[in-house]
Amino acid sequence: MAGSTFGNYIKITTWGESHGKALGVVIDGFPAGLKLSEQDIQLYLDRRKPGQSKFTTARAEGDEVVILSGVFNGVTTGTPISLMVENKDQHSKDYGNIATTFRPGHADYGFIEKYGIRDYRGGGRSSGRETIGRVAAGAVCAKLLQELGVTVCAYTKSIGDIKIYDFDLSERDNNPLCMPDANAAKKAEEKVVAETIEAKKTTREAAAKAKKTVKKADKTVKALAKKAKAAKLEIVIQSPMGGNITSEEIAAKLPKDAETVFVRVDQNKLWWIKGEETGSVDIW
Repeated sequence: MAGSTFGNYIKITTWGESHGKALGVVIDGFPAGLKLSEQDIQLYLDRRKPGQSKFTTARAEGDEVVILSGVFNGVTTGTPISLMVENKDQHSKDYGNIATTFRPGHADYGFIEKYGIRDYRGGGRSSGRETIGRVAAGAVCAKLLQELGVTVCAYTKSIGDIKIYDFDLSERDNNPLCMPDANAAKKAEEKVVAETIEAKKTTREAAAKAKKTVKKADKTVKALAKKAKAAKLEIVIQSPMGGNITSEEIAAKLPKDAETVFVRVDQNKLWWIKGEETGSVDIW
């Protein structure tokens, strides 16, 4: 990530991960004397939180904000304002199968390439839950702007080729796609549902094809290993960092009856698959 701090006169720094204990933000440079409560911020977080419609993630989080510092007796003090939202519905074990797999369209590969480590539980910092800190900070700044007579609002103008024609801001909060046009919202919902069904169908077909390909490749690897054994060939893997490891040494490190083995020499690890279990061992 390029950084987690934004702003000039008022700076915000977001922190936390999708499956960590909590997420939040620190707001620095905010003026003293403004009335501010957790409810002022909660109004915005309630609009952001997941699980409110079929178009969002099913993760059920209350996303209740707590003001840790910078406010005394309901008034800002001019010192850094720290806000926190606890994670309560994270299921890290649901992500165990991607510990050694990169998801297309996610930041998994980018993180491992840049930092050499990644939090695969929900994406860590690259999760959509990172926006909690930004929304909370935005709510505080919106309260300040209101004192100056400035109101900020947002809405969905179009989804695909479906655009709004009538503008009624009160209608925005009456539909899950936040469109200020009831007719456009209905058409957009139908479009999104239809395209989601089609996308899921395509994904299932692609997954079935990939499974067949993997099964075929695994069969080929086993056949080659059998031939190598029959010909009494010795397999030697050389590390780019120096050092060799033989097939016998590899076998000694694997769980019994491991089905598939693949080596990532860049990390000096040997990965194994046994049924639905995966794991790795250091080979150098």
